[in-house]
Amino acid sequence: MPLNSQDKGKRAEREFAAILRKRFGLDDYNKLKRTPGSGGLGIKGDILTTQPPFNRFHFEIKHQETASIWKWLAQTEADARQGKLRVLAFRRNRSDWYVAMPAADWMDILYEMIGAEKQARGVEVLFASADATIKTLEAKLAAQGKAMREGNKYGTHQ
Repeated sequence: MPLNSQDKGKRAEREFAAILRKRFGLDDYNKLKRTPGSGGLGIKGDILTTQPPFNRFHFEIKHQETASIWKWLAQTEADARQGKLRVLAFRRNRSDWYVAMPAADWMDILYEMIGAEKQARGVEVLFASADATIKTLEAKLAAQGKAMREGNKYGTHQ
């Protein structure tokens, strides 16, 4: 691979890591960065991170004018450690970034998101229910207090 192609690949890896850091508010460069010697030194993947949830992913980054998507996906598959969600991020000059991953992994992510959303909604419902219960109890206590002030110690009408 010509040196300028290698440099272009390194720049793309740094760029994608920077986009992730910025988008998700990671201030510490070391939590999400280009893998040193990417592809070499026995370290697979183009983004190095211990930061959850990114540490669940194996990232391969490509910046080429002609997409070799099947070849790149095969590399991503071959290099990913067991249990990692495989992500291929790619673009060409003057284009947006795109991501390809196995549909099963994508559906797992959606399933987790929907589950988290349902759980959050469940908590909201629980809080709304607790709030309504508190308001009902406050109203009952206020009525009992009023009745007691009027001489009925049990807060009931006779």
